[in-house]
Amino acid sequence: AEREQREREKKEKAEQEKQARFVAAAEEPKEEPKKEAKKPRASDCDPILYPEGCDDKQKAAAKKTAAAGGKETLSKADILGVVKKNKGDISRCVAEQKKKDASKAEGVLKMTWVVKNDGRTASVGVESEEFASAYVGKCITRAIQGWKFDAYTGDEIKPIKFPFKLDQFAE
Repeated sequence: AEREQREREKKEKAEQEKQARFVAAAEEPKEEPKKEAKKPRASDCDPILYPEGCDDKQKAAAKKTAAAGGKETLSKADILGVVKKNKGDISRCVAEQKKKDASKAEGVLKMTWVVKNDGRTASVGVESEEFASAYVGKCITRAIQGWKFDAYTGDEIKPIKFPFKLDQFAE
């Protein structure tokens, strides 16, 4: 029983480390001149994305939207949550690519997709030209086509452009 407990703890620790690497991979460096930080929209009033906080009016609006049972739009945290939930899909695609041609299982694969109001994905594509015809690009495209995001009521969000650092998905 103790051995099983140690193995379980070891697996949990490895999973947490994988998630931390995954989050780091999702963040693109931004080299923009410092601007005054924009106030988050009520729907984006998220302590992870906006550690500086939201004003009371925004917090109230966010609670009202949540109480109404629907979101006006998707926040970055909503999107990252779905990507993290489906990271097994990416890992499988990278593992299969390694078996076929390991050189195409390295680097940053940029994907783009749209999330429709009902939460389904559309217009999924490979942005990185070097991966467009590779198995890994096609595999991840198929995976994202099956992902389900939360439905939202506002205008359709702009296309998501997401970088996947493939070497962080090696199993």
